[in-house]
Amino acid sequence: MQIHFSMHFLWFIVARKYKKKIVCRPYGNYADSTIEDALGTIVNGELSVLAASKRYSIPYGTLYNHFHGKHVRTTGGQTVFSEDEEKSILSAVMKCG
Repeated sequence: MQIHFSMHFLWFIVARKYKKKIVCRPYGNYADSTIEDALGTIVNGELSVLAASKRYSIPYGTLYNHFHGKHVRTTGGQTVFSEDEEKSILSAVMKCG
């Protein structure tokens, strides 16, 4: 059984980089650095999740979910292969020519 990949398919594998658009919706416009700062204060014990949500103007539920590792999927469509699997497929196909 042979698997044939077109160069268009390979470019799709290599070129997928999903970037969050800050202004694409009216809610959830939090910079990643702001969330990281808030989580840092929570982890260090400086603030509770509720106090951090008030200080950084981020909803309690959002900080709670980030702190407890919920909803951690990447943005965009979910992939079938992991990034390592994609790289190994790409290198194998490139060796074949």
